[in-house]
Amino acid sequence: ALPFFAYKQGFYTVTCHPKNIEHILRTRFDNYPKGPEWQAAFHDLLGQGIFNSDGETWLMQRKTAALEFTTRTLRQAMNRWVNRTIKTRLWKILEKAATETK
Repeated sequence: ALPFFAYKQGFYTVTCHPKNIEHILRTRFDNYPKGPEWQAAFHDLLGQGIFNSDGETWLMQRKTAALEFTTRTLRQAMNRWVNRTIKTRLWKILEKAATETK
């Protein structure tokens, strides 16, 4: 399993256990806000969507998504979104980083 990172009270939590991930992403999501640093760091890649929002914005997006997606359609949509995001956003970020000199 891939590790999942959560941020709470100045500390990062890393877990691979499905129950912990459910706790962080569903049961007690409000205990693990992404915060402005996370949102700024991932804005170019994730925008202001469900994967980069907190609070009421996240709750509204999650409720909307829950009505729209079954497991099968969610997998299909995520596959398309991930592929599109890699091609249109991530590659540009990586190319820019590769050409910058520090």
